[in-house]
Parts: sequence; C-alpha cells; structure tokens
Amino acid sequence: MQIIVPQNPLYAETLANIPFWWGNLQKDRCDPIHLIQDSSGLMRPVSDRAAIEYVMGGELEEELTAVEEQAAVESLCQAFT
Repeated sequence: MQIIVPQNPLYAETLANIPFWWGNLQKDRCDPIHLIQDSSGLMRPVSDRAAIEYVMGGELEEELTAVEEQAAVESLCQAFT
C-alpha cells in the first residue's frame, strides 16, 4: 500500500484518476473520523453532529481567530528582538 500526501507531485494526478466505484466502496466500508482540537491542544474524536456544530456554531471561527492573534503577537515580538 502506498500513501500519497498532498506534497507529493503525484497527489493531484492520483485524485483525478480514482476509479468511479472507489467512493461508493469506501463509503460502505468506512465511517468518517472527525477530530477537533480541545482547549488543552489535544485532538479528540467527535460525532458527525458535534463536528457540524463545531464548524457552524462559531467555535471553529473562534479557534482560527485565536491562532491568527497569536501569530500576530509572535511576529511583533520577533520584530522587536
């Protein structure tokens, strides 16, 4: 088995050439796994409903804003050192 990550030059070509039946086969065999980072920084598995609530309820936006603010503070600190 070979895993092709997004950084691999063959990634886009591989996605473009997946057999049409592969999606249906995997949908029947696999359940999606949703991971959300909790306040301690650890990733935890959540249900479909919890993942939708996380994204649509504003929690994801809050996390992204916090990350952006932290990056801005770090860049300012580096500018003064």
